[in-house]
Amino acid sequence: MLRSFIFISLALFSFSASSQADVFIGGYTWECENTYTSPISIDGINDNSHSHFISIYTAEEIGDSVFIDGLSWYKSGGPGYLDGDAELKIYLKHTSLESVPTEEETYSNELSGATLVYQSDQESIPLIDLWLDKVFQTGFQYNGNDNLMMLVEWSMPGESSGPSLGLFYGNYTNGKGAMWRGNSFSTLSYFSSASSADRPIIKFSTASENDVAIKYAGVPSNWSGTEDFELTFYNAGYDTLLSFDVQWTLDGIVQENATWNGSLALNDTAIFSMSHDEIETGFHSIEMLCVDPNGLADQDISNNAYSFYAYSCDGPLNGFYSVGEGEDFESLESISYALNTCGINGDVYFSFESGVYEGQLSLHSIEGTSPNDSVFFFAENANSSAVIWEYAAEDDFDNWVINLDSTSYVQFKDITLHASGTFDYSRLMVIHNGASNIEIRSCQLIGFEHNSFCGSGGCGEGDAIYISSVDGDTISDIRIIDNYLEISIDMVFT
Repeated sequence: MLRSFIFISLALFSFSASSQADVFIGGYTWECENTYTSPISIDGINDNSHSHFISIYTAEEIGDSVFIDGLSWYKSGGPGYLDGDAELKIYLKHTSLESVPTEEETYSNELSGATLVYQSDQESIPLIDLWLDKVFQTGFQYNGNDNLMMLVEWSMPGESSGPSLGLFYGNYTNGKGAMWRGNSFSTLSYFSSASSADRPIIKFSTASENDVAIKYAGVPSNWSGTEDFELTFYNAGYDTLLSFDVQWTLDGIVQENATWNGSLALNDTAIFSMSHDEIETGFHSIEMLCVDPNGLADQDISNNAYSFYAYSCDGPLNGFYSVGEGEDFESLESISYALNTCGINGDVYFSFESGVYEGQLSLHSIEGTSPNDSVFFFAENANSSAVIWEYAAEDDFDNWVINLDSTSYVQFKDITLHASGTFDYSRLMVIHNGASNIEIRSCQLIGFEHNSFCGSGGCGEGDAIYISSVDGDTISDIRIIDNYLEISIDMVFT
């Protein structure tokens, strides 16, 4: 009986309304300044809890005719509003105006003929620097000839976390942006920004006519190798999505296409339960490609593909497993999936043949581990120089060879851990989230080639073994015994 699963995507596509190239207006943040004259630059503590804002974007700035289905503003750090009950409305319209009039009645006058593209009464403004994305409920077809006017209405019942809620990066455009603010919509007055930035930088996301996009694909909990794949997708095209095909491979072998039929509006999301033949026990690579929305060519293929690994097992792991080419397991990744999925029933031993194993071991809380049931990793010939685990980190998101997240009762013996590559914050091992009873014995712990993680005498963020309890978790019984350290100072950071 096949059962259970684990998966990880090889290509993660973050959700965005955009399916064609974004229209970016205003320059990079370092070329701009923080501005109070922004779509929701409200001073809640000083009782400016309501605002109207208008900005104009020229045909030259936007370019060709496009279907706009969302926008993003870049918020600077500092104060925000976290109550989740503010109201935001965004309108768009074509205009011949080159600058925004500043009379009190301008907003109400210009609202005539505008399209309400976004409305929410559950808004929050985070406290950090980020692009603040808004996916429209109603898209807007820009004609490519006129200028574009955006009207923004904001109100919040509570107080912001500081006196200057939501500073946004912007530019001085000599009148292409204007704000009115006050403690109610009936008391708004024009806010002059003098010669400072008067219009925030912005990204308009655009949609094609026919475009299906994958958000996520995987297998359900306790997958037995027979249950359907779960493919989460959205309609990134402005035509209603009625159908599409899924081309997919299993371990590199082309499978029969699957077809979805239904009805999905722009930016709406759905789950396709995709049937398949029974898949045998073990570690598998699955690649999916969505094609032919509504029977037509997809107009943006950048968001059509998704790849992931899955593991099906016939019970908890137990006993001895050989690791190497053609053996029970061939990679650190496959071992990760098996342990995280199947758990163990009794001690489990992974004996590694000589060789270099490029990749990462990522373990979570392994079901079945206890003082009497542990997991052991070791070199079959007890020679740590012969078994090398290495990974070349490229950023500080997954910059480790081994990640132990709430893992317990695991031992590493006679293995070389090597952080290869040249990224300054590479680590060999990260231990966190309540991990306990971890032993590292008779291993070689080697940083990346130029050793800059300890070059100044204090490792800081680049420590080889990083033990973290930042979330208040308790890390206990971590034993580091008789290891060879290429650099002896500050190798372990807690």
